[in-house]
Amino acid sequence: MTPATVGDFDGATLTLDPETGFLTKSNNAVESSRDSRGCFVNGFESVSVFTVSVKLNVLKILLDTWNISKACSLSGVSRWTFTNHYAVDESFRQCVDEIHNRHVDAVDQVRHDVALKPSGAFDRMALLNAYRPEVYNPKVKIEVEHTVSREEGARRLNVLSHAVDAEIVDTVQKIKAQRARARRRQNPNGHGDPK
Repeated sequence: MTPATVGDFDGATLTLDPETGFLTKSNNAVESSRDSRGCFVNGFESVSVFTVSVKLNVLKILLDTWNISKACSLSGVSRWTFTNHYAVDESFRQCVDEIHNRHVDAVDQVRHDVALKPSGAFDRMALLNAYRPEVYNPKVKIEVEHTVSREEGARRLNVLSHAVDAEIVDTVQKIKAQRARARRRQNPNGHGDPK
């Protein structure tokens, strides 16, 4: 059975591997992407090195430890290659996402286990806040009531208006200084446009 052609990736035609559903490239296409010294050309490395067997190895490593950089390093591919294939290979992306969800579930289970221990008060609160926010993390409406005398209000308004004026003056001075420095850098001899 010949795999169906799916699309183009870095100039290489990709096909679906019938066994795994991963995107891959045929062996003759891999060899044709090498120059006379055997080096990959035109970005083909990311397609030709990340074969189905390498993808399966990356997934196996990810099952043991959720560390994408480590899985890529041990499998001989770059993180960039992994990211590109994750973006275009739906089956590979689904496998990676499933493994990630398993690791998140495992961490969540540890948090549950710790929360049940007498010393796990923080974990209990984190769980209760996450799973029962209506009881343990309700939305709180805070109303503040206070009065200010007319004299105190006028005094605060006066202080505030001076603070705003000082901020404006300071900002304008900084802008003028930046413009002057820029003009000096553009025209170090002092000749030319005096703006």
